[in-house]
Amino acid sequence: YKERQNTRYRDTVNERRQRENRIEIDLTNSLRFAYTTLTQAKNGEEPNWMDVSCSIALATGRRMAEVHLSAKFEQVGDYAVNFTGQLKGKDRKVRVGDKKIAKRDVVFTIPTLLPAELVCVGLQWLGESGKRFSPDEDPERVNRRFSKTLNQACKQWDIFPEDERTYHKFRAAYLRACIVNDGNVDPYDFTDYAKEILGDDDEFLINFPVPTLVV
Repeated sequence: YKERQNTRYRDTVNERRQRENRIEIDLTNSLRFAYTTLTQAKNGEEPNWMDVSCSIALATGRRMAEVHLSAKFEQVGDYAVNFTGQLKGKDRKVRVGDKKIAKRDVVFTIPTLLPAELVCVGLQWLGESGKRFSPDEDPERVNRRFSKTLNQACKQWDIFPEDERTYHKFRAAYLRACIVNDGNVDPYDFTDYAKEILGDDDEFLINFPVPTLVV
């Protein structure tokens, strides 16, 4: 079984390497806009809350329900935060040291594409602006209240082709940028690294056609 699994994985890596399976993305404009938006929040100005939400999603790769309900960020570096509030598989127990704890309570240290201070400020700003639910609420409330509005707002972010712009795609853009920024990660053989920073084995996202980052 293990041999078959390894063979399938090698095939997946080889498929990612094929030019026809790559798409090109350019984060320059989006990261500049996100930086400006979060700086406005820091300076006490009044940015559009949807822009703040999208900026955090792009800079951290977190899901909509995490940004608007469960996520907690603690700055641990200029471009790194400790994240808790993982929602996918949130009730599953994972071993941390000599204990098993719910995945939602596991601390993930993740890179940020913008200064970590701004990311933390942005999340706090959303809460103070009434755009976050209590962490003990049902995450589906986020989808019911914000999904349509935020997915429409994503159309203004020119990362992917317009018909592919959704909130979840920020997660794909984040993953690719982190792979490029790290320098120690194989740009096509990155499953273990992806699990570390995404917090789960998101096979659809990990196997999404490999974006070529334009710098």
